[in-house]
Amino acid sequence: MDASRGEYVRKHVPFLSFKNVQTNPVRCARVQDASHLSSDISQCELPEFSLYIPNLQNDGHDTGVRFADSWASRFVPWLLSNPKFTEDLLLILTFDESGPFGNNRIYTAFSGDMIKSNVDLPVLHSRLNHYNILRTIEDNFGLGTLGKSDSSAAGIDGIWK
Repeated sequence: MDASRGEYVRKHVPFLSFKNVQTNPVRCARVQDASHLSSDISQCELPEFSLYIPNLQNDGHDTGVRFADSWASRFVPWLLSNPKFTEDLLLILTFDESGPFGNNRIYTAFSGDMIKSNVDLPVLHSRLNHYNILRTIEDNFGLGTLGKSDSSAAGIDGIWK
């Protein structure tokens, strides 16, 4: 993939960072751009795991939180109103960095029929980060770890039915 294509840059396609994807035409072909999402949902062709990363405008990185919030306030309800998308789904919405206020606190939300309703925040006693999310995904699919910071991270728990 080029360094950029339209409103996307190479960092928005993390799976292409792995040699076992780059060098395998079958795996490489499974990496789709965002324009396929709507048709994949309508045709019930989403894989067991999908990673959707908004473009440079909608991710808020270059446009700010208000712009990203405006986009997400349209996009997320559209996804969650479609039963072809929500059946047996876990949606994790997370940001990759915080603002200039310190402590690198990021917003992350979980939605799906396997999530407890009204989870009290004290249930989550420890500080969580992206490695905890990755470890939760790895554990769910029985993938093992990458052997990096994910290997010492705990999977997220206390929110599941």
